[in-house]
Amino acid sequence: MIDVIYRRVEKKDISHLFNEHMDMLSGNYENFMVKKILESTFYTITFEEILVGYYAVNDGVITQFYVTRNFFFVASKILVDILEENNLEYIFVPTFNEFLLSLLLEFSIEYDIERHVFSDSSRIVIEPTFPKKFLRMANLSDFDAVNQAADDFIEDLEDKILRREVYLLEDEEIMGIGFIEDNKIFDYCKRIGVYTVTNYRHKDVARSLIIHLKDMVHALDYIPYPSCSKNNIYARKAFEGAGFIKISTVLKVKVR
Repeated sequence: MIDVIYRRVEKKDISHLFNEHMDMLSGNYENFMVKKILESTFYTITFEEILVGYYAVNDGVITQFYVTRNFFFVASKILVDILEENNLEYIFVPTFNEFLLSLLLEFSIEYDIERHVFSDSSRIVIEPTFPKKFLRMANLSDFDAVNQAADDFIEDLEDKILRREVYLLEDEEIMGIGFIEDNKIFDYCKRIGVYTVTNYRHKDVARSLIIHLKDMVHALDYIPYPSCSKNNIYARKAFEGAGFIKISTVLKVKVR
């Protein structure tokens, strides 16, 4: 047994630890992990009466685990205690979190890839098949048409339209739907995403959309920061064709 106490807190109560953790990372969380983290329950970690870190849990999965540098030496024991005390097995870990990744490699683990994360390489790419004149911002009058074109795939569509996050690539009818969304942890990043209408897949719609959205984000002095699921090979191909490169991966790790 180790002398450690956990206490449930609000994220705002550990803002100094949260910021320290973000500063330690060599990359940025994309919106998949941002949502998981912000919807988590947070707990402080007190070791031998000293506040040494925190962890967060969302739906039975640890989304964050942070121990201050002076207490790295006891981090593995604390992590084991958290897993055992809460009957937990799974941890989300991005590969840019070297501390947590190297810590987990001390254990017997299994893992699945959840997301691929991309960054703009700034390389010159082939001009988009559909130039920017085909792109416009969606408005509420487009709601039914967008919903139908996307087969009800898009969550919170009305709110996204009201936040001016939705863009349409169209030529008499909608060919693709694009998104530019805030990153609620790293406010200098913007998530870009695309949905291609079924009849227009494999026609350079997605890549054209991504190029235009990327240029718009850069023009606003933000960093475009997209991701896709491991199984979405078409999205990955479109991002890479638009000049992005994969820079990190989000893993779901099972500790045995």
